[in-house]
Amino acid sequence: MKLTIDVNIGDVLSVLDKADPEPLARVIGVAVAEEVRNEVTPYPLAARKPQPFTSAKQRRFFFAALKKGQITVPYRRGSDPRSETLGRKWIIQPGAGGATLTNTASYSDLVQNKKKQAPYHKGVWTTDEDAARKVEQSGVAAKIAEDVITRRLT
Repeated sequence: MKLTIDVNIGDVLSVLDKADPEPLARVIGVAVAEEVRNEVTPYPLAARKPQPFTSAKQRRFFFAALKKGQITVPYRRGSDPRSETLGRKWIIQPGAGGATLTNTASYSDLVQNKKKQAPYHKGVWTTDEDAARKVEQSGVAAKIAEDVITRRLT
């Protein structure tokens, strides 16, 4: 699975009759996507919350893996060579209506997707929607659009 955040500003640009909106949408979309990436990328401090077993089967698997040395307790971030490094998996792809910000880590949606986030991560990891809302409400997205349009039209 992957996590995708679309940044689409084509509607705003359609009112500009002096400029072709598509290239402007791409430039603005990429710049706004970079700001959203800056919000969603940082790793929070380790939560260290209890994580109870959800079933007897899960509990048996955990203790069997622990006994075989397949896992260690406590878990240390980045200690597993199979780690997908969630924070480094963000990719920005320009598109006709803006840009798309995607995380290709297989578990990204369970960590940072507002609708699918695992209960353990709630309130700890910044979600896709929270990051996008912060960039929009802070005025950064509007400022980026204004700057790009002003430079293009002057």
